Amino acid sequence: MLAIDPTSRGFGFVVLETPDRLLDWGLRQRLLRSVADFQVLLDFYHPHILVVENCSAPGARRGERARQLIAEATTIAAAERRIAVRAVAAQDVRKAFGKQSPTNKSAMAATLVERFPELAPHLPRRRKIWMSEDERMAVFDALALVMVSNEIVGLDRGEA
Repeated sequence: MLAIDPTSRGFGFVVLETPDRLLDWGLRQRLLRSVADFQVLLDFYHPHILVVENCSAPGARRGERARQLIAEATTIAAAERRIAVRAVAAQDVRKAFGKQSPTNKSAMAATLVERFPELAPHLPRRRKIWMSEDERMAVFDALALVMVSNEIVGLDRGEA
């Protein structure tokens, strides 16, 4: 399973083999080559499912470039490579993680680190109101999309 989350410079991604097995994660920061980088990930991992944010859901707050990257990725995955696509609304992510008590993205990322401790060194510091969002948050956003798409938000590994 591959999930992507566009940023202003490229996109963050996560690759999971099972709900408890995180294979890879990272950032692709070449704005003009985002689609090419996405295709490289498809070629390397051969995912069966692509998870993206549903940009047409009520309350979606994505810019045009992010919407375009998600649309292109969806077309490449579904039409050209016959990969199943799951689109998850950001609102659904907030609701699902709200049940675990995270109130913001930093708290959500900390919740994900509890389940996937290998991401702990990459956890961004809590953002102050005057700070821009850390680019690494895209990795946690992509992981949150996967967890919600699978309805696996509980922290207990036995709940998966």
